[in-house]
Amino acid sequence: MGTEAWIYIDESQAPNMKGTAMGRPFRIGALLVEAPIADDIIRDGLARLDTRQYSPDRALVRGHFHASEDSENAHAAFADAISNAKLNALFVDERWHFDRDDSHEFDGALLHSFLIMIQSLRVHQMEYDAIHMLVARRQGTFEERHAKHWERTWRNDTLTAICSSPEFVTRFPRLTMDVVNGSDLGVQVCDFVLWATQRARIGESSLSGNADFYERVGLKTIKSGGIEGGASQESMSIIGRFKMRYFRSDMSRGPGRWPQDIGTAELGIILKEIEEQVRKAARLAPGNSRIGHLEAELRAAVEVLNDCASPPSLQRVAEAFLLACDTLPLYDPTDADECVRVRERRILAAATISSSQYLDLWMRYRNF
Repeated sequence: MGTEAWIYIDESQAPNMKGTAMGRPFRIGALLVEAPIADDIIRDGLARLDTRQYSPDRALVRGHFHASEDSENAHAAFADAISNAKLNALFVDERWHFDRDDSHEFDGALLHSFLIMIQSLRVHQMEYDAIHMLVARRQGTFEERHAKHWERTWRNDTLTAICSSPEFVTRFPRLTMDVVNGSDLGVQVCDFVLWATQRARIGESSLSGNADFYERVGLKTIKSGGIEGGASQESMSIIGRFKMRYFRSDMSRGPGRWPQDIGTAELGIILKEIEEQVRKAARLAPGNSRIGHLEAELRAAVEVLNDCASPPSLQRVAEAFLLACDTLPLYDPTDADECVRVRERRILAAATISSSQYLDLWMRYRNF
């Protein structure tokens, strides 16, 4: 069984200027942990709250926490419960400011989905075999209908991005998405951490607001910023001893060559290597924790290679290669020479998707 991650996502304010308090950005908070949030944290928080006062607290009455509506006693009880749980987590606060020059680019449901997509794209360079996203439901802007085809959209958007920057490692772990209520265990924790982060008003380099609960939970800022003057800004924090699981390959021999710098004969050899690696991935995929979810795409690519391929079908072979290349991976990431060669394969595969020139070359090579 491979390493998995759970990402709990909640929002604050509205994804449009009209529904947002003056000067406040729309925020998407994402809490990444390597095990599902257990009910122990919630039960501990409610138990701590129950001993603090005689009259029932709103959180006790409803049976779960919701930071923006909870009392100070509930905030203190839940913060202590989260701290006591010894969580190891990554938290990212993605903000969209409505008073910037580029604020008009996204709005409403599109903005909500865009910021969630930014959060989900972050895992493409992390070494997880499966990602489970649990997103708090918001009527009208993110519901089950918005999540229905999320994995396909996520995959297609990333393949498009690879065609622009194919030199970078990009993994495609198995992804699931569920839209859940605010009472979901992990969403309750994410909601509180987002509330504490918002209250702390993280700036470019320091805390400028009230950081009492931010620090009480154990959050530590590791990054904050964005494009200067841009609508999209973010901060990244960790709780406990969370360690980034970035997938790393040996770059010591340089980035490799681009297709225009490689002779036609060698390009043909690299295209042959791509075909061989797609066949290899298809053989390894059944039951594989890393690429088992790509089995259908890899099998279809092999069928293309076994038949008389057309240019559009060869593009599907290139996509299948890109999907599996770093996800398995199809190479030894500690071998510097092999890493150079695989970058050249990745760049050429992306070029066959975005350029008819290299796709035509592939067709000529196969018909030779």
